[in-house]
Amino acid sequence: MRAVPIFLLAAFFLTFLVWPVAHVLGGAFLVDGAPSLGAFSLAFQNDVFVRSIVNSLVVAFAVTFLASVVSFPLAHLFVHYEFRGKGLLQGLLLSAMVLPPFVAAIGIRQLFARFGSVNLALMELGVTDEPIDFLGGHPLLGVVLMETLHLYPILFLNVVASLSNIDPSLDEAAESVGASRWTRFRRVTLPLVLPGWFAGAIIVFIFALTDLGTPIVFDVRDLVPMQIFERATEGSRDPVGYALVVIVLALSLVLFLLGRRAVSRRTGQQATKGSVVARTRPIPPRVKPFLALGFVVLVVVTLLPHLAIALVAFSEKWFFSIVPEHFSLKHFGRVLTDEIAYVGVKNSLIYAACSTAIDLVLGVGIAWLAVRGKGRLGAMFDAVAMLPLALPGIVLAFGYTYAFSKTPIDPLRDPFVLLVFGYAVRRLPYVVRAADAGFRQVPVALEEASKNLGASGWTTLRRVTLPLLAGNLLAGGLLAFSFAMLEVSESLILAPTEKDFPIAKAIYVLLGDIADGAQIASAMGVIGTVLLLYSLLAASRLLGKSLGELFRS
Repeated sequence: MRAVPIFLLAAFFLTFLVWPVAHVLGGAFLVDGAPSLGAFSLAFQNDVFVRSIVNSLVVAFAVTFLASVVSFPLAHLFVHYEFRGKGLLQGLLLSAMVLPPFVAAIGIRQLFARFGSVNLALMELGVTDEPIDFLGGHPLLGVVLMETLHLYPILFLNVVASLSNIDPSLDEAAESVGASRWTRFRRVTLPLVLPGWFAGAIIVFIFALTDLGTPIVFDVRDLVPMQIFERATEGSRDPVGYALVVIVLALSLVLFLLGRRAVSRRTGQQATKGSVVARTRPIPPRVKPFLALGFVVLVVVTLLPHLAIALVAFSEKWFFSIVPEHFSLKHFGRVLTDEIAYVGVKNSLIYAACSTAIDLVLGVGIAWLAVRGKGRLGAMFDAVAMLPLALPGIVLAFGYTYAFSKTPIDPLRDPFVLLVFGYAVRRLPYVVRAADAGFRQVPVALEEASKNLGASGWTTLRRVTLPLLAGNLLAGGLLAFSFAMLEVSESLILAPTEKDFPIAKAIYVLLGDIADGAQIASAMGVIGTVLLLYSLLAASRLLGKSLGELFRS
């Protein structure tokens, strides 16, 4: 294909995906050019690193467990029962995914600080005489709760999809032979739901294991992402840092492959399901009050980070009061006048726009090879393009920091190229999947007719195929652009100087300003969240999918 030559795709992946990962592997397994496991030996001899690994695994398991505890009963209610306001409730619950935990943690920190809203309210009510150190006393708990609130909707959507695809006649057959409700759930429903749950749980686990934004706001240092972040920003070639990155990379890749296998297994099960729809029944009247109370509590807890970040952004000042005493829009204006905030917004717009343009070009080429080429080469590029879903941003950023050190694109000199291509690598799967769906919807006969009339392959692509793909490409591009705007790990590691700050790095620096930095950072977070929400709604409309379907594994 002339539009995107094969060598361009190969050069892109080799340079900005394979080489950084290979450099990390070399740093971990080679000492003076000889194979060695010394880096891993040093890592496991260091108490701080061992504690960080254990804490990260505890956080990941705890978030996955809590998300499952919330998701299973909630999905059961949505699939098997009918009640008023179901659509509105689902929309409110899914809104948790729109607010990045990095941003939400700012508001939660304001609410649960030693003299935050919660402590002040408890002291005013006489519950306690002294403020409770919620965050300092149990720092991991704050990380777990914040990430659970952000990630449980992903698991909820996967369980809902799996439950909806179970043929009701299977449950009816079990009931007809005398199986109890618990037995039917354990022997029929659960085995059919597990592949879908597992696929979603893998996403939740990987994110919780590798998330840098939440612990950095809560200042929890004994976690693997924070240890990697400190070594990357210090610039020291500590072999232990390489070992930690390899451990994270290995876990992520193994879990990703297991998740893909679970998805393929679930797909095979769906192919055999009947065309009947799961039965729904009204909620018993005696249960309605308790269920309504539970829904109210869940919605309040889910939307609490949104409310908190909005209150911080709109507050004039917020010190030693349960709620802000005065509200103002001035901090939104400061986003354009404060030097750090303005640079962050401007740079992120440039970085995200450039990376999205790259994704659109490469995404169309990969999708064309996979759908129209129908060869092994297309399938290979398609598979490689999906790998960034399993590649945490912190791993890629660490690899870039050292793989391109002392080169013309050294991030210490000018991180523009690495930030743009780093964003492009991480968000390419969105565009590839959108373009792939578009190509499958465009009849091949239209392209063949164009060629029969004498049009070249490039002219056919430009005049026939791309206009028909416009909606899919716009949707994929919106997703790539909006998520690139709020990218955290690469932004924090690869932009060392103020003039190069993206939004995430600007927010991180502003949080250290005790005057009004938190308010300006919150205003930036609100703007970014609104942009992300608008992009998701637009993408769902263009792709003809609900907002929830965009996040199913």
